[in-house]
Amino acid sequence: MHNITSRRLKITVLICFLFLVISCATKKNRSESANMFTEISFGSGGGFTGASSNYLLKNNGEVYKIVNTIPEKINKISRKEIKKISNHIKKIGFHSLSIDERGNMTYFIDIKSNANIHKVIWTDNSKSPELVELYKILVNTLKPN
Repeated sequence: MHNITSRRLKITVLICFLFLVISCATKKNRSESANMFTEISFGSGGGFTGASSNYLLKNNGEVYKIVNTIPEKINKISRKEIKKISNHIKKIGFHSLSIDERGNMTYFIDIKSNANIHKVIWTDNSKSPELVELYKILVNTLKPN
């Protein structure tokens, strides 16, 4: 009788341990894709009027317009859209891009992830269509769903 109880206890402990390992692995994978960035600042400036526009996208999906250094919430996007943006950042190798072009009309994307910040600045004459596509995706987050 003691042998059967001991065996059941071992099986129960083993099953609990397996559930714990599986749940931790699943959470880690989800957080890796969700945390491709902490926040993204993007915008443009220059042109005929010299006006600038600055926006902020947080990894929780909240989108802000920066007005006089004060963020004003303008939208919230879905996790699916966050994942699409994260995948595009990874696909184009954003963190390895080294572009610092300035001109009449200048655009920027500034991605903060953990302790790292990577900024790219370009003009209308940019030779990086993938970067322009990322900017268009980010601008689409400004529109309410």
